[in-house]
Amino acid sequence: MPNFNIDYKISPDISERFVGFFPVFIVYGCVLLEKHTGKSYVYKAANIKNGDMTHICHRKNRLDKADYEAVAEKIRVCGVAESGMEVESKTERKKTHEKLLAL
Repeated sequence: MPNFNIDYKISPDISERFVGFFPVFIVYGCVLLEKHTGKSYVYKAANIKNGDMTHICHRKNRLDKADYEAVAEKIRVCGVAESGMEVESKTERKKTHEKLLAL
């Protein structure tokens, strides 16, 4: 997996832009958003600049910090991350997909 920097400093304007979601961290120009539905947790990635959003995963329990690296990788390849963050090769894309299926 590539190197990445997770930023836990979330500015108040990001929280205000995504009402109903709890911002978890920022990586690849996207904020990971968490929402508790009552039975499970839904996670979405939203591009900070343009607001584009996509579903990342849903879980019965909250994400642990141990899962953050795999989630950051999902964000990197999800299509809403900042340009230049996409997977370049078909082989790398296949390896990434296999790792993400295990999450």
